Amino acid sequence: MLPVLRIIRDSIHGAIFPEQEVDELLIDRKQKFLVNMGKVNFLAQRAFQQRLFSDSIYGRVSDVKDFDSISRQEIIAFHRDYYLNGLSKMVVVGDLGQDAVDHIIDLFGDWSHAHLPTFEKNIQNLRGTAHVVKEDAVQSAIRVGRMLFNKTHPDYLDFHILNTILGDYFGSRLMSNIREDKGYTYGIGTMMAELHASGYFLIATEVGKDVREATLVEIQKEIEILQHELVPEDELELVKNYLLGQLLKSADGPYSMTDLYLGVEPYKMDMDFYNKAIESINGITAERIQELAKKYLNWSDMTIVSAG
Repeated sequence: MLPVLRIIRDSIHGAIFPEQEVDELLIDRKQKFLVNMGKVNFLAQRAFQQRLFSDSIYGRVSDVKDFDSISRQEIIAFHRDYYLNGLSKMVVVGDLGQDAVDHIIDLFGDWSHAHLPTFEKNIQNLRGTAHVVKEDAVQSAIRVGRMLFNKTHPDYLDFHILNTILGDYFGSRLMSNIREDKGYTYGIGTMMAELHASGYFLIATEVGKDVREATLVEIQKEIEILQHELVPEDELELVKNYLLGQLLKSADGPYSMTDLYLGVEPYKMDMDFYNKAIESINGITAERIQELAKKYLNWSDMTIVSAG
């Protein structure tokens, strides 16, 4: 392992960024950007990001002219400041003795940087609906969501269960309605995305442009059902068993355990978080699900974007 680490270190430390390669890369990235600007999913996600993070630097998006303003000198400076002087942690998995650990520290220790960056919080999403017109599109991409929280929040674990019921597994309510029943899409899903000091909730799908509005009606309907009707016991038990199985799968092997560790370490939490997750799954009730749906899934709080 140590010889490989030496090669990695030398490759990063000795990077010179030849001007021709930089120019070729920028041309390639610019072309890919222009291609993506013709895709409804890209347009919807771009507009959603701008509105979700409307009062934040996270809402900034790239423009085609940006690729013409990047210089080799700026790349070199970024590499110096954030690669050669920005290492905050290393995680090593394996049966290593202290001598090997010390050697790794000797190899990379001079890149360490004790000062962590600051992260924005208390971000407010821009509520309401927006549509990006693409005249020749046959599909429409949809994004619905709102600013929420990360796993440090006391409601995170229970909301994760609500999120699963709504749209985060194949048998979810949105999949059952919009894919299986209505046939509007090949797939629709929800997710909880975590930022260092906040997080957000997202529903994403792509449908025929003629059923865009109908899809939004069905999404809103499924949310309101969760707000007004208790989840049946058999459905709740199914989701509990699914989540317990997923948690067990995520702890299979040393690399998976490392991912679990890295999932909590940035938030100054320990592995007991996953014991609490098991307690949350086993103890969740239909009443608690309904309470969270009423608290966090109000349609009037959502950023709603479509493109097509």
